[in-house]
Amino acid sequence: MQLINNKPTTLVAQQTNGTKLLEYFCPICEKPVGINATVPTHLSKTYYLACSHYVHVQVGAISPFSQQVKEPSVSSVPPARKTNPISEKYPDIEPDSRWDSFLPFQQKGIKFFADSGFTALLADDMGLGKTIQAIGALRYYPEQTMPVLIVCPASVTVQWQRQIRKWLLDAPQFKSVEYVPFIQKETASKLFPDQNIYIISNAVLAKPKMLEQLKTYGFKTVIVDESHQFKNSGSKRTKALFELCDHIPQTILMSGTSVLNRVMEYWNSLAILRPKRWFQKKQLSEMCTSDSKGRPLALSPYYKDRFFQDTAGYILRRTKKEVLPDLPEKFVTQEWIAFDGSKRFVDTYNMKLQELEEILARMDESGMSESTSASMFGAIAELRHMLGIAKAARACDIVADSVHSNGEKIAVAVHHRLAISMLKDSLNYKKCPSCETFVFERHDGEEETSSGLTECTTCGSSLKSVPAYSPVIISNESVEHKQAALDKFRDDPNQAILIISILGGGVGLDIQFCPNVLVVEREWNGQIERQFEDRFVRIGMKSSVTISYLLAENTIDEFFDEMCKLKNTIVDSTLDRNYAADSSFIRELAAKVISKRLKFVGA
Repeated sequence: MQLINNKPTTLVAQQTNGTKLLEYFCPICEKPVGINATVPTHLSKTYYLACSHYVHVQVGAISPFSQQVKEPSVSSVPPARKTNPISEKYPDIEPDSRWDSFLPFQQKGIKFFADSGFTALLADDMGLGKTIQAIGALRYYPEQTMPVLIVCPASVTVQWQRQIRKWLLDAPQFKSVEYVPFIQKETASKLFPDQNIYIISNAVLAKPKMLEQLKTYGFKTVIVDESHQFKNSGSKRTKALFELCDHIPQTILMSGTSVLNRVMEYWNSLAILRPKRWFQKKQLSEMCTSDSKGRPLALSPYYKDRFFQDTAGYILRRTKKEVLPDLPEKFVTQEWIAFDGSKRFVDTYNMKLQELEEILARMDESGMSESTSASMFGAIAELRHMLGIAKAARACDIVADSVHSNGEKIAVAVHHRLAISMLKDSLNYKKCPSCETFVFERHDGEEETSSGLTECTTCGSSLKSVPAYSPVIISNESVEHKQAALDKFRDDPNQAILIISILGGGVGLDIQFCPNVLVVEREWNGQIERQFEDRFVRIGMKSSVTISYLLAENTIDEFFDEMCKLKNTIVDSTLDRNYAADSSFIRELAAKVISKRLKFVGA
């Protein structure tokens, strides 16, 4: 035996011209491969193979053709984990009524999952629909992927549930109860037998009692959203994920963070997907450039092509620029979050619901007076305000992830001044002069993603002397002030974030250079929102614009969504109607909002 990339391999004893070695049997490629070059040094001889792998032979070692070569040490042997997946030839997808609803690059992503044996990393840019591509794999390959476990941050469990219902439950095979996505929130409760779709949060995964149930349930596939959050090998949740993936045959990982610039953070992902190939961090760190302290940074230009050639079968990364022809001019999405675990917010929100219910009771008893009508409007406005502030924290995570991963400018749309202030104070950042990555001072669960903005998390460069930036603000200032702020946002490459009032910035501004928009707070009128969206989709815009609405389940957000959709369908005949001042309409809205209260924890 010899070592190839520190792994045992069988020699193919072919020789000509004396003892010249022609081939090795590469266990990574699982076939004999030729030798491109041989480089001798004073300690060893390195054979570079045609498959891009390499082998070291120590000087003075027994002849490569001998069968008595010393076996490798235990540390050089891959751990006894599941083997690399063997991609089967799955049947071609039979297009149904929903197939054309997937964009062409999303259709390719669904097929890529099958080609990879449903064990791959989807690393598309944020906003390109990684979630629906994974769900598409479930829709068109249910026998190969079900039952499935979905592991994701707690804040997006409800988003997965809604998207699954949207993309699966119209198909005949998904009509039964076992295909309804179930969110597992209680760590001590037992899993339902014969349930085909389970959704759990990262925190639930690390609980020992739940982990043991998950390992023995019989899942065929585990889907891990935001998989870069499992970069800390020593954390409980990462250890739990490794243990879980050893017991589930197929693993789909999803992350919009760039593999190219933060490659060492992906070692855990690589080790999960191809454990026989990536069983030591050294295998990856040797392909990276290093800082003055010897810490690995980004991929070395010398190894970049080799790395992506080696991982092409199980890492798929597309940027917006690459799929631009497939994207519509305006790509509007919804991202739903839940506040079930936030007791302080839930209690405060429910207290306001109780006050609103008392107002409606007085209206039913005494009729609608001017004072009770004003009180009703005031209570609903407070709910709206409260929700916008509560969503600001999640919005900060989304904005920072987007800017850090792709460096594109993003606009954050809000309504209330306090929400603007919270976002401004929480989104301070620096731009690394070495790698041009934006670095934010944020915490990600168990792991710190930056250290006081003193060091670049991508290349390790010191940021102590680099100036910090804050978002550009456009609210209710003068026209001249707004235009000056907009010019600064457009022309300064270090200004990546714009916080903009929907009302204050929805008229008279041309923002056709910002490809990403996150709407945190809704407006009463869908036409106002459309007008705001059109500030970004204008003549001169050279790319598609992704507009994401951040919505909270079981809150007033649901009814703003219903209200805007309703008004958009009849807007042509009711342009002069002011719904915000229509007491009967708001009375109906208030009753619906109250009906959702009991779905909150602690209600």
